[in-house]
Formats: sequence, structure tokens, C-alpha cells
Amino acid sequence: MFTMPEKIIYALPEQIGNTELFVGRKMEFDYYLGDWYYYLINNMAQSQAIVARRKKGKTAFLQRLFNILWSCPDTGVIPFYFSVREVKTTLAEFSKSFFATFVNHYFAYRKRNPEWAAFPKAFAALRGKIEDKHLKETYEVIEESERINNWGQMWEAASRAPFGIAVVQNVKIVQIFDEFQNINEYVYNYRGEKIDSLSGTYLDLAEKREAPLIISGSEVHGLLEIVRRLTARFKERTLGNLPEEEAKEAIRRYAKASRTKINEQAEEKIWNLTQGDPLYIRALMQSEHNDTKDYTNEDNIIATYTREITQGEIYGTWAEYIVKVFLEVNERNAKRIMLYLFQTGEERTRAQMIKDLNLDMTDLELQMKLLQLIKADLISFGSTAFRYVIAQDKTYELVFRRLFQDEIDHFIPDIRKELRQEMGRTSYEKGKFREYLVRERIKKPFNLKDLAENGIDLTIKPKTILERYGQSGTTRSRDRPDRERQRRVVDRRERHEREVRETRCGSLDRDQKYDQRNKSKNPIRNVLTKRVHDFRKRAPRLERDLRAKGGRGVVGAHSKKFRTEYTESTERTQRNALETLGNAEL
Repeated sequence: MFTMPEKIIYALPEQIGNTELFVGRKMEFDYYLGDWYYYLINNMAQSQAIVARRKKGKTAFLQRLFNILWSCPDTGVIPFYFSVREVKTTLAEFSKSFFATFVNHYFAYRKRNPEWAAFPKAFAALRGKIEDKHLKETYEVIEESERINNWGQMWEAASRAPFGIAVVQNVKIVQIFDEFQNINEYVYNYRGEKIDSLSGTYLDLAEKREAPLIISGSEVHGLLEIVRRLTARFKERTLGNLPEEEAKEAIRRYAKASRTKINEQAEEKIWNLTQGDPLYIRALMQSEHNDTKDYTNEDNIIATYTREITQGEIYGTWAEYIVKVFLEVNERNAKRIMLYLFQTGEERTRAQMIKDLNLDMTDLELQMKLLQLIKADLISFGSTAFRYVIAQDKTYELVFRRLFQDEIDHFIPDIRKELRQEMGRTSYEKGKFREYLVRERIKKPFNLKDLAENGIDLTIKPKTILERYGQSGTTRSRDRPDRERQRRVVDRRERHEREVRETRCGSLDRDQKYDQRNKSKNPIRNVLTKRVHDFRKRAPRLERDLRAKGGRGVVGAHSKKFRTEYTESTERTQRNALETLGNAEL
């Protein structure tokens, strides 16, 4: 198993600058210096592809991995780091640059001289300085191939050099390639044509267990397209945000480096806001708009982060992604689709988009537009290729909405208000979750000192808490909801009526007798008869009311008041029934 060196020698200068600012990535190091390293030593390691968008910390992680491996001279594992730049170059120059970088890193490790890695020599400067006969032969092949303009042979010799040296020297070489997606975009042949299949070189070389590859790229879709073209050669791994504890440690270190005052509450708020994104943490802590140098005040955090979202580094990074695709697509619908996905916050199918947004396009046209957004890493596929989703990233959402929501919805978001809500939302959710955990914990025997900071050493055995039950074992009727009681009353009446009808034993109550006696096939007659029955049931109460007010006479079936009210009620009921049922016969 791998043993961490007592001291890391930074042979390869790290892009992060201050090496103390590198924090975390424990899970990734545990894998690459644990299981994967074990497979490497035993000639079983599979090539890896690390996928993440720009400024997630891929380069910092890969360079730190290089320096850790370089600091262990007795393992026989030689790291080789090469970054494919976004610069147009010929295949000849690319081949020489690749080979020269490999030779410099190989000699830096073998000679234990970090200068070879920190200040590498160019291809021409290596002439006469290569002592290893195999590398010297490869150097001469590349020089001769360039003389006769055989650029393909130059790349063949350069690309196979790491594997060849690993075999003949009986060592392992870890090839670390950063921004690997550029290999198909910026290398041209002698006719000036882009070689968009140069990654095909590694259909074979990626399978070599003596010199496996770890590749990464910022254009997620571009890198995945290459990886999936190299079928089953690479194992994909995603580099996400920092976990909470690692993110808070990064906040503390950046605060110290930038001389910014923070406290525990500020750490929690910044974590809620950034969710452990390395770019967001660094941009907030090192922002030029951080004039107060005091993040113990929530207003200062919001003011600085707002400036970063609207005109700072965060804005510039996302604008680079967004503007790139909209210059190509240049249509309002693409913006509407993205805003729609932000607002829904979950997967949506193409059919749902066409319906909800009322898009005047076919399913195929929508699919092509969505693929352009995926290629630009603005959205991604959901659980299937028919579903689409956008990253749950509040900062990304606010950058996009500030740019385009006014154009689409004629609404300008209040960024400060939404940032304030975001800082408090996660704290509330975590509080509710902790409350739930405590409730679950106290259902079983527990010790007070485990739950309370100053709790005494006392074990509590909770009793089972039962709900109140009646004699029959059912919940008391007065505790049931009204709707439940009503439903049970109706069920009881229907059951009683059925039993009387089937057994011919017992008797029906007055309402049930009335319902059976007055059933008719004529719906209007039923309505009118029911109305008379109801009024007669009210007559005794009405009579008492009249007598209480000093009225005279009995309110019976033949009283004047009954006849007047009954006539008006009957006419009104008949009109309503006729309007409802049409011209039915009485």
C-alpha cells in the first residue's frame, strides 16, 4: 500500500500558488493512493477520466497528485504531467513538446532534481543531454522524421515513449493529461487541417497497464465525447464541490491569507452560499470588492458576493460558458428553456417543454437545440436521453437570470434578497433535520451526556407512548375529524337499512322510511316531495319561534304562513329543477 511522504517536494510548481491553500479532496486521494495505486502496482490499473467544469480544482488536484508521487523515490512510480494548451499548433511541434516534457519529468524523478520539472528544457536543448539509450533513440527518430516531414511518425514515437520506457525500465509511469479535450481541437497537419481524431492514438495506449492515463477536461461534454469514443478504455469520475468540513477549512485558510475577519456564523453563511464550490469560495474571499475585510457582518458578505455575481470572477467564468453558446444559437428559445429548467428545478422531457413553453418547433428541432446547450455544459441529460436537467447551483442561476430574465419575463431579480434567503435556507433545513435526529434518538435508551454538552451521566429509558383509546380499542369519536365521523354515520345507516331489508327484522328510522316511500323515477317529483318533507320537519320549531315572538295560530299543514312559504318554495324549486334537467315531464 502507498505511504504518504513525510514532506511533499513541490517539484512541479502548482497553479494554486500558495500550497497551504490546497484543502481536502480526501475522498479522491483515498482512491488514487489507495485502491487505484494497489491496482497500478499489481499491473491492473484502468485509465481514469476526471470530469468537471472549469475552476472546480481539477488542475490543483492533479498537480498535487504529481508532487506526492514525485516525493516518493523508492516506489518506482514515475509521474508525468502534460497540459494540452488551447493554442493552435502543428502535429510536429505538438510531438516535440510532448516528448520533451516527458523526458524532463522522467529525469527530474530519476536524478531527484526538481529543476528538470520546474524549468523544463525545450526539445532542441535536449540534444546531447539524453543518456538513456532508449530515449536517445526516440529523440533521433523524431528529429529524422521531422526532416522528411513525416509528422505522423513523430507523434507515433513521442506518444509511445512513456509506455516503452515503463516496460524496459520495469517501472510504472502515471501519465496525467490536463485539458485532454483540446487534443482534437488545436492540433493541425501539414496541410493546415485540424486533426479531430488525434485522441484515437489512445485506443491502444490507454489499455497499457504499465503506463495508465489520468485525463481531465473543463469542457465536460467534449471530454465525455472523446472518452465514450474510446469505448471502455477510461473509467469516468466526477470532481464535485468540497464537502462541508473541507469547505469550511478552505474558508478559514483563505480568510487568513486575505486578512479577512470571520467567525463560526460567517463560516456557516459562506458555506450555505457557496455550497463548497472552490471558485465561489476563492472569489468571495479574495475579491477586490472585499473592502471591509470583515465577514462577521452578513451585509458585507452579500455586498461582495453580489459584485462578484454581477461583474467579478464568478460572472466572468459563467459568462464565458453562456455567451459562447448563445453566439452560436442566438435565439430567444434557448434562453427560455434554460430559465424554465431553473424555475422547475427538476427533470423535464422534450414533450413537457414544448407544451409548457408553447414552442413552435418540432421535437427534432428542440432536441438539436438542447444538444447545443449540453455541448456548452449549460445543461445535462437527466435520467434518460429524453429528459433534461440543469445544475442546482444558485449562483449560476442568479448569473443567468441577471443577464436574461428581464429580456424573457420583464423581471429583474433582487440578487441581494435572494442571497440573503439562500444563506438562511440551509441553516433552517439542517436545524429541522437535527431536530428529527434528536426525536429518533430519544425513542431508545440514551445517556444525557451524549445529547447535551453539559449533560450528566444518566441513562434514560423512555417508555412507550401510546395514543388514547376507548373501551373498544378504537380512537374516541370526539377525537376523529368531522369528515371521518360523517362518513361512518352514513355507512352505519346504509348497513342498518340493508340488514332490515335482508332479514326483515327490526325497523327503519323515520328518514329511511321516508326515503323508501317516496322514491320515484321522476327526478323533479323527488325534489319537490323532499322539500315538503323537510319543511314539515321544521314546522314545530317555526311554531315555537312564532309563539315566543307573540304570534298567533298554529303553524300546521293548513296555516296561511305554511301555504305561502310552501308555494313560494315549490315554485322556486321547480324552476331550478327544470333549468337543470331540461324539459322533463312532471
